[in-house]
Amino acid sequence: MTDVRKFVFFPYINLPRDIKDITFGDVTLVNFDVAGKEYITDKALYTQIESILKTNTIRGNPKEGIGIVFKDDFETFENYDSIKFLRNVLFLSVLSKSNTIKRGANAGFWAHTSENFVFVVQNFVPGNDYMATSSGYIVNKLNGGLKVANTVFEEPRYVPETRLDYINWDMFNALKKCHRTKKKLFNKIMMATELYFESYFNNDSFSVNARILLAMSAFETLLDLPSGQQRAVFTNKIEAFTKNSRDAYRTFSYKKNAPRQRRTIQAMWANKFYSLRNKIIHGDKLKPNDYIFLNAQRHLDISLLMYIIVVQKILNEVFKKKIFWNYVTWETYMPIDESYTGFVFNDGTLAKLLNESF
Repeated sequence: MTDVRKFVFFPYINLPRDIKDITFGDVTLVNFDVAGKEYITDKALYTQIESILKTNTIRGNPKEGIGIVFKDDFETFENYDSIKFLRNVLFLSVLSKSNTIKRGANAGFWAHTSENFVFVVQNFVPGNDYMATSSGYIVNKLNGGLKVANTVFEEPRYVPETRLDYINWDMFNALKKCHRTKKKLFNKIMMATELYFESYFNNDSFSVNARILLAMSAFETLLDLPSGQQRAVFTNKIEAFTKNSRDAYRTFSYKKNAPRQRRTIQAMWANKFYSLRNKIIHGDKLKPNDYIFLNAQRHLDISLLMYIIVVQKILNEVFKKKIFWNYVTWETYMPIDESYTGFVFNDGTLAKLLNESF
C-alpha cells in the first residue's frame, strides 16, 4: 500500500523572519524558512517538503515566507475547521492593522487580501519525486504525475506581496480567549468572517455584486439580523456600535416616501449599503456611482472598517472590558500625496495606553 501523506501550507502569507510560528488552538503555523528544520527533524522528509514548496514561485524565484501547518507525522488531517479558524483569525487580526490605515498613494503597500490567507492541501509519497494536484468545486480536476523538479506554480499577479509585518495581537488574543471561553460567539464570528473573507479576494474577475452580497451576509450573521425589518435593525445596530463623540450627522430618508431623519453618517451608510444589497437581489439596474457612498468612498471599503469595529465592540461587550478603543469618523483628509473625503479608521492605541497608565 502506497504511503500517501499530506501537508497544509499557506503559499502567499509572506511571513517575516521575526515570526517563527503562530499557534491558535491546536494548530501551529510554522515559518518554513525560519523554523522548518526545527519542527521537521526527519531530514529526508524536510528535504522533500522543501522541494515541493519551492515549486511556488514569484517572478521565477522560490517564494519566501511560506507558512506550513505542523503535524507530527503529516499523515492525518481529518478536519480542516481548526485550520480555517486560524486563517479567519489571522485575516481579521492582520486586516484590522494593515487595511485600516488612511488612504493614500502608498496604502496599497500595506494591504492584504484573502489571497494572502488561502491554504493548500498537498499530498505526497515519501521518497517519490512526483506530485499531484487536485482543484475545483463544480468540476474537480486532478493533475497527476507532475515531476517536482519541473513543476512551477507562479504567484498570480493580483496577489499582494505585503509581508505579514503587522498583526493586531489584541484582536488575535481576544479571539483566542473567545475560542476558549465563548464557543458559541466564536463560532458565529467565524461563520460571519468566512463570508466576509469570500468577499475580499483581490482577483478582479470576481463580481462586485457578489462581493456586496457576501459582505452584507457577513453582517447579517454577525448581528443576528431578524427576518423582518432587516434594514432598520442593521442601520440601528451599525449606528449603536460605531457612535462616538466625533460623529458627523446627516439628514436623510430611511426609504422612499419616509420622513427625513437626522442620524449619524454611519447610519446613513448602513442604510445605503443595505439598499444596495436589495437592488442587487431584485435585479435593479445599477450605475457605477451606486457602489460609491456619497461619491467619495467605495461601499466595500467602508464595510471592512465597519465590520472590524463591530467585531471589536462585540468582544469588548462580551469580556466586559474595553480591549479596543478604535472608532471611525467621516473626515476630509489632506496628506501630501492626495486628499480625500471618507470614513477614517482611528487607532485608539494611544488612548488605551494612557488609560492603562492611570
